[in-house]
Amino acid sequence: MALARYDEGGRQPSQNYQEVEQMPVGRAMARVCGYMAIAVGVTAAVAIGIASLMYYVIFGQRTLDQVVEAFKSGTFDAAITGYLVVFGVSAVVVLIMSFVMPFAMRSTKRSAWPAFIIYAIFMGAMLSCLVLMCDIATLGQALGISLGAFIIMFLIGRFSKADLNPLGLVAIGLLFVVLMVGAFTGLFYWLNPSGFRWMNLVINIIVCGLMMIVTAVDAYNIKKLLERGQCNNNVLLFSAYCLYCDFITLLIRVIIILLSSKSK
Repeated sequence: MALARYDEGGRQPSQNYQEVEQMPVGRAMARVCGYMAIAVGVTAAVAIGIASLMYYVIFGQRTLDQVVEAFKSGTFDAAITGYLVVFGVSAVVVLIMSFVMPFAMRSTKRSAWPAFIIYAIFMGAMLSCLVLMCDIATLGQALGISLGAFIIMFLIGRFSKADLNPLGLVAIGLLFVVLMVGAFTGLFYWLNPSGFRWMNLVINIIVCGLMMIVTAVDAYNIKKLLERGQCNNNVLLFSAYCLYCDFITLLIRVIIILLSSKSK
């Protein structure tokens, strides 16, 4: 959806712009998917690497339940405190980079790859906390469900003849409302933990459904942008960034749903 007005501003095309402009839509779309896959791979490698380091080396002989209990009781030792610092710094960097990325990817002179890779690395550091909570089977299920849903909605948007933007605007509006409601559900945890768990589960299911719609709309807008031929390599990266964010958001929610269903 953020791609709809990307080509405004009257910028003159660079040599790289001309090279991508002559690329067939199918090939350009494949390159977008390839860029997205690279970023997802970086995020996955960092998330799994940090989670493995924390679990098998830094946390020592403690079980995951013991680590979680330490978090709940506030009895932080050096290992847990260090991990909290890593998580906090990563969250701040991801927040800052989410504002930097659109500007970096609008440049016609500098590649946006460094910004994209930095974003993917620190996103992986953030997601390591969810990987710590997952067993291999749950993580595999989450990846399979997320990837399947993403591919289906991407193909719907890619080959849709109808304008999906009105549907996307509705989905974004509802998503904003649901996330605002979700931000206050934590207040109910102390009053009714069981009720909070079910409320949180429902909210995450709704967010997953809305993100699937957003994925289809983003794929549609990317296709229309590439059909106009008004893009350089950074626009392809920005397109990949949008799809990457859609997929990561969907994956996070699916992981939370599976963990909630297993009372974790």
